[in-house]
Order: sequence, then C-alpha cells, then structure tokens
Amino acid sequence: MMPTAATRLLGVLGHPVGHSLSPAMHNAALTCLGIDAVYLAFDVPTDGLARAFAGLSELQSPGWNVTAPLKAAAASQCNVLTPLAAALGAVNTVVRAGSQLVGHNTDVEGIQRALEFAGFAPDGRPGLVLGAGGAARAAAWALARLGTPVIIAARSEPVELAAGLRRAYPGLDVGAISWEMRDGIVPQSGVVINATPLGREDSLPVHPGLLAPGQVACDLVYGPAPTPWLIAARQAGARVADGREVLLYQGAAAFLLFTGRPAPLEVMRQALYGGEDQC
Repeated sequence: MMPTAATRLLGVLGHPVGHSLSPAMHNAALTCLGIDAVYLAFDVPTDGLARAFAGLSELQSPGWNVTAPLKAAAASQCNVLTPLAAALGAVNTVVRAGSQLVGHNTDVEGIQRALEFAGFAPDGRPGLVLGAGGAARAAAWALARLGTPVIIAARSEPVELAAGLRRAYPGLDVGAISWEMRDGIVPQSGVVINATPLGREDSLPVHPGLLAPGQVACDLVYGPAPTPWLIAARQAGARVADGREVLLYQGAAAFLLFTGRPAPLEVMRQALYGGEDQC
C-alpha cells in the first residue's frame, strides 16, 4: 500500500532500536488487514523522549510503542496510566486519545501468553525470575497473574520488587534471593525466566544442565534465532518460550489498542520467524 497524506504513523521508540523486529511484525499485520498505516522505528535518547512524544502527537499518530531503556521515562510523559502500567512504573504502549496520552503495559500479557504457548501451566512449583529491572518486573507480574509463586534472583537482592508484588498480590508466595543462590532454585522451579542481558554465547544466566523435562525456560532476550541458552535448555529437555513469542503477543495486544482490530497472529509470527506469508 503506497503511503499518502492520509497514512497514519505508528512506531517504536528506543535507544538503540535498529535491532527491533517490531516494524516487520506490525507492517505485515497492517498490510494483511488493509489498514492505511505504517510502523517505523525511531532511535530516541532519553533526553529526547518528551520532544518525540510531542512530535508524534502533533502528527496525529494513533499511538506508538516504547522499548528499552525508555519505558520508565515514558510513564512520566503520559497523561493517564492504566492500573497495570502505574503498578509497574513502566509503559511500553502509548495510545493517543484526543489530547490525552494513555500509557499501557502489554509486556505482562506478552510474557503470560508466551508461557502458555510453550505449554506452561501452574503446578504449585515456583517460577524463578532472573533479574530485577523492568523486564523482570513484567515477568514477575505475569507469573503472579497465573497464580504461580515467584522467586526473584538478582545481583542486588530484589527486595523492593518482591515487596511491590506482595502488595499487589497479598496471597501470593513471593521470595527474593541473591544472584549467587539462583542455581539452587532452578531444579525446584516450574519455569525459569531470564530477564537479564545474559543468554548469549559468552554468558548464560543459569547452567542449562540444571533444567529438566517438565520445566519451561523463557528468555526475554530475542534475536533472529533462539539464544544459545534456549538452545541448550531445549537440549536438556525443557520446553522453551522464545523472546520472539513474547514480542509477538505484546505486539498483538498493542496492535488491538492502536487499530481496534484483533491482530493476525500467524501473519505477525511469520514476519518474526522469516516464514512464508500467511495472509
């Protein structure tokens, strides 16, 4: 579809953002449904975020996504936050409603649905979240929504994150441990979620040999192929939730907010995995 003056502008803001697969995924969905819009990636440093929001608003953009490291700063640029975005203190999806910018967080839904797609079902065992940043916070909230006990491991003991989760889910069993204790928790966990930058060739978040059949390994790091940690986890017999699936489901939730139409999931999935167009 040739862009015209009527074409609506969507996009993702981040720094850096050149690696993002969101434009391929969203543009495939827009084209498939015949929606006159284009989705672009914008490299925006933190000190340029307010100007970027103002510019997109002036251009009458229906909305945009925000990725690392801008999600916390994006919350302060919105007029209204959904309860979940406010609880997380992070916004990854902004929807323009008249003169108001409404901040949403679809990361939690993305993680939850990716875990379910991988076959995860709560069985009483805890979910181990590695990290304590924004991605870890979304992962912990996703497990809480599934009713799974949560243990958070980070280099600085994640007491604040655990306390916030307990306040939001007072009946949930939530623990916080030091990073050095994480390997001892892996064998008793139903799911292990890597919410750190680790997972590539030079460093692994936990030894994959500690995983076993019946467990799920989820890596929020994504690329054009599974990370070495996920490959090793699969070889150990664990089911895996690729970061691209998390991207897919959070993107599908954002697409619905932007367009008012359900996202064509298989079209978006094929765009992420480089398969044949399913439109």
